[in-house]
Amino acid sequence: MNKKLIAVAVASTFAIPAISQADSTWYGRVNTGISIVDADSADSTSADIKNISSRFGVKGSTDLGNGLSAVYRYEFGVASDVADVQDNNRLSFVGLSGSFGTVTMGRVWSALFNHVGTNVDLSQNVGGDSFWRAGGTYRTSNALSYAHGTGNVNFQIDMELDGSNDASSTTDSWAAAGTFKAGAASIALGYRDVKDDHEYTGISAKIGLGAVNMHVGYSTKDDGSADNTTGVALGVSGGSGDISWWAMAEDVSDDDDATDFSAINAMVLRNMGGGTKTYVEIALDDNSGSDTNEIILGLRKDF
Repeated sequence: MNKKLIAVAVASTFAIPAISQADSTWYGRVNTGISIVDADSADSTSADIKNISSRFGVKGSTDLGNGLSAVYRYEFGVASDVADVQDNNRLSFVGLSGSFGTVTMGRVWSALFNHVGTNVDLSQNVGGDSFWRAGGTYRTSNALSYAHGTGNVNFQIDMELDGSNDASSTTDSWAAAGTFKAGAASIALGYRDVKDDHEYTGISAKIGLGAVNMHVGYSTKDDGSADNTTGVALGVSGGSGDISWWAMAEDVSDDDDATDFSAINAMVLRNMGGGTKTYVEIALDDNSGSDTNEIILGLRKDF
C-alpha cells in the first residue's frame, strides 16, 4: 500500500507542472551560415561560420474567460557558431488580449517594424538598411504597447516609459504605425518621436502583381539639425513551390555625406520541410565609397 501511495504522490508531483504549462509553447531557431566577405578595407577575402539571429523562447496565452486572455513571451538570442547565450536583446513581455485589442508591457516588436519595416526587410541577415539606418527600430524596451486590428486596418502604438533619457522623466519616446490593405496591396505608415533627440517618419508598401510582389519604402530621420538621414528601398519578391526569392536596392543618404550608404541585396531560399530551410544571400554594399561584398550560404532550422 505504501508503495502505491508513493507512486501516486510522485505522479501527481510531475502532473502539476504539466498542467500549469499546458498553454505554453517552447520554440527556437538555429540559423547558421558560411559568410564569405570581400571588403575594400581588407587585404584578402575572409570566411567565417556566422550566427544569424538564432534564438530560443517560450510563448503562450491563457484563457481568462469572458473573451479575455493573458499573453506572454520571453525570447533570448543564442550564438549558434560558438554555443553561447547572447545578451538578452530580443523579446520579453506580458499582456492582456481581447475584443479591445492587445496591451503588452516589456520589450516588444516595435510598431515601426511590425508595419513599415516588414515591407522592406525580407532578409535573413542582410538588408533593411533603408529602415534602420534612417532611424527605424526593430524592438522597443520598457514599452507599454497597444495593438488592434479590424479587417483591412490594423495599428500599434508604443510608449517607452523609462526616464533614462535626460530630456524626459517619464516618456522617452512614443511611436504609432498602421497598415491599410486593399486587395493585393497594402500600405504602412509610421512615426516615432524620441524626446529632444530625433523624429522618424516612414512609409512602405507591398503590391501583389500575380506571382510577383513589389516592395517600396521611404524613411526619414530628422534630428533637428543639418545632419538628417533619408532611406529609400525598391524591391521584388516571389516564389513557386518550395523556392522563394527576393531582391532589393536600397540607398541611404546623410546630409553631411559622411555616412552615405547604398546596397543591392538578394536571396534565394528553399524550404526543405520540417522547419528546415537552406538559402543563399548576397549583399553588395557601398558605404561612403568603401565596397563590401558578402555571400552567405545558410542553413536554418525552426522548432
